[in-house]
Amino acid sequence: MKVEPQTKNLKFQNNNSNFFDFRLNKQDQINQDLVIKVTNPSHDQKVDFTTSINQATTSKVAKISYDGKGKSVKNLFDFKQIVTANDVNENKITLKPGESRELNFHIQTPSNEMFKNFNGTILGGIYIVAQPNHAKKIAYPIAIRINKGTSSPNIAMKKVKVDTTYKHNMVDAMITNNHPDMLSQISYKGTVVKKGTNDVVAKASRVDGQIAPNSQFKFEIPWLTKRITPGAYTMKVKIKSTDPQLGVKGETCFLVKDFTVSVRDAIVLNAKVTHSIPWLFIISVIILFGLIIGLIRWLLKIRNRREGLEK
Repeated sequence: MKVEPQTKNLKFQNNNSNFFDFRLNKQDQINQDLVIKVTNPSHDQKVDFTTSINQATTSKVAKISYDGKGKSVKNLFDFKQIVTANDVNENKITLKPGESRELNFHIQTPSNEMFKNFNGTILGGIYIVAQPNHAKKIAYPIAIRINKGTSSPNIAMKKVKVDTTYKHNMVDAMITNNHPDMLSQISYKGTVVKKGTNDVVAKASRVDGQIAPNSQFKFEIPWLTKRITPGAYTMKVKIKSTDPQLGVKGETCFLVKDFTVSVRDAIVLNAKVTHSIPWLFIISVIILFGLIIGLIRWLLKIRNRREGLEK
C-alpha cells in the first residue's frame, strides 16, 4: 500500500519535511485539515487497514514510536484532542485493487494561555496498519510535529530493577525525558558493577537512538553470567547526543543509580532462566536456619539450667 501525506499549501508547514511538520511562533494557532492519500497498487488483491491517532513515545530500543503502546511522562496536552479524524476511525477500511482514497483529519491547537506560553515540541502521528491478503501486517506511521519556541530535554534514570526477558536475566533501567523536546542521534551505554567496586556484571550499548518528548523507555542490559547473584549494585548509564540542536559538540549526560538484588529475587529469576530450582542453595539456607535455631535453643537451655541451680 502507498501512503502519502499531503503537505503542500499547509500553513506553518516546514517544506523541507515529508511529514506534517509545523513551526509556530508564540502567537500562532493551527486550525486546518490534514489529508493522507492511500493507494492499493495491487491489480488483483484488496487490502484492509486501520488508522489510529497516537502520542509519540519511545520504544525499548530507543526509537520514536507512534503505535500507542508506550508511556508518556508529564504531557501538558492531549494529542488526541489536538488531532482528530474527520471521516475515519479505528474500524477496518478496505481498498479494492487499484483504488485510492483520501483520509481526512483535522488539527487544532489549544487557544488557552498554557499553549500560548508553551515552548517545546508536541509530537504524535497517524498510525496506519495494513494487512494485504495472506500477508503480515505492515505499519505506516505518519508523524505530526508541532514546534513552538525552544526547550531542552531532561534525561533522568527513574528506577532500576532486575527481570527475565527472552530467557535471559536482565537489568532494566527506566530512562525518562519529562520535557517537551525530542532528542535524536543518541548513543548510550549501560554498565552494572558491584557497589563500591569496578567489577562489571552487566553491560550493553546502543547507537542511533531517539527519545520522544515527554516519554520513557526501558533500557535492557543482559547479565554477563547466566545466574544473578544477590547483593548491592550500581547502574551507570552514559548517553551522548550529536543532535544538531545541541550545537557542534553535542551533549553527554551521566546517570548513576544504586539498587539491590534480594535473595528471593535471585532465586525466582534464576529459576526462570535455568528452568530448575536451586535445591542445593535452598537446602543450605534451611540447614543454616536450622543450626541457628538449634544454637538458640541450646543457649536458652543452658541459661535455664543455671537459673535453676542458682535457686
